[in-house]
Amino acid sequence: MNEPSITPEAATPPFVSDFLRPLRGLLLVVLDTDGGLVDANRGFLDLLGNATIASATPAQMRAVFINPMLGEILARAATAENGSVIYSGRITLGAQGESESWLGQVSYRDRFILVVCEPDIDEERRLRRQLFELIDEYAAQERELARSRREIARHAAQMEQQALTDQLTGLPNRRQLDALMRSHFELAQRSGQPLATIMLDLDHFKRVNDTWGHPEGDRMLQVVATVLQANARAGDVVARWGGEEFSVLAPNTGFEGAVALAERLREAIEGMDPPKGLPTITVSAGVAVLQSGESIMDLSSRVDRALYQAKNEGRNRVVCLDEKA
Repeated sequence: MNEPSITPEAATPPFVSDFLRPLRGLLLVVLDTDGGLVDANRGFLDLLGNATIASATPAQMRAVFINPMLGEILARAATAENGSVIYSGRITLGAQGESESWLGQVSYRDRFILVVCEPDIDEERRLRRQLFELIDEYAAQERELARSRREIARHAAQMEQQALTDQLTGLPNRRQLDALMRSHFELAQRSGQPLATIMLDLDHFKRVNDTWGHPEGDRMLQVVATVLQANARAGDVVARWGGEEFSVLAPNTGFEGAVALAERLREAIEGMDPPKGLPTITVSAGVAVLQSGESIMDLSSRVDRALYQAKNEGRNRVVCLDEKA
């Protein structure tokens, strides 16, 4: 590389021309044989922080020359011939951990040491390539992390859904029904809208399990669940209460609507086509409508009593203990 026009004169510093002094993309340094700073351009002074040519200390000068070290440069200068190049190649300057790599040349002339550096383009390209690789790697890790989070969220949603769904029929289970009941109960209290609940129990279902076996009984329960869903209204919640019992939550439904809905469901079960090889089956139903000032427990207790009465009165019927509004 060609050296810039630095003309050191032992008795008359500065040596760096006014044209080169403000440059930051090129480093120009003049040292004495003790390593003291004689002159420098703006690019080199930036490496020293707030130091000036006059205030730069020997410690700062030693610290800024990382490779080759200042001591090595001075040792070479001590045995060099005047006008000779004592080092040429990559020069690392700056602070430990924040150094920069340059391509430079160190010359000895007239009892002064001249250091001229230009940017190490190959090193900058290498570092830029490394940076892009790190960015790509980080982006890939972020994508993988996002995918893992989505997968975890999906599994969590599946587990939550499984926890709230009856695995045999696919209907909401009792846990989900309880939560929905609380929600609709609070809404009914705030709005004054009616709320009805229906409890259904398959008649003589034990005979199905005892005669045809539990797998066939499960088939019967699945068909019943499908029929109940098909005949319920939009907004009604059909759930499996447990065993052969089903429950229907009917928001915004009063006495007449609740009884009519229960009768429609009863008739649909009685008239359905049972699974092949199984007998027809009927259902008993109890109906209760939320009364002013009562609790969920009160409502549940009343619908249980209604169902019990339907069983005692001969099954395959709907009973509501509420007085007609």
